[in-house]
Amino acid sequence: YNGQRVTERDKDGKILWEKRVPSWPMSAERMRNGRTFITCRNLLIECDKSGKELWKLERPHDIYSARRLPTGDVVVITTNRQVIRYGKDGKEKSQFM
Repeated sequence: YNGQRVTERDKDGKILWEKRVPSWPMSAERMRNGRTFITCRNLLIECDKSGKELWKLERPHDIYSARRLPTGDVVVITTNRQVIRYGKDGKEKSQFM
């Protein structure tokens, strides 16, 4: 968290993969396609195995949680209890409190 990076490690703690992010990561998920979806307080990033950013969405520092759905859409829950759904293109599709 404080190192502003996401790492994948083996059982001995050796770093196998690392991605530095410009914000504090809260969660990371390796998806079936081998990409990694990273949630930060103000940023969502999807990157490939080499660490190249393939998708990025910036927000004010209000992200509480986020998840990439099987459809490719992203659902974000904000700190003010708002739920926002974004399409693959990063455009907002819907929202509710």
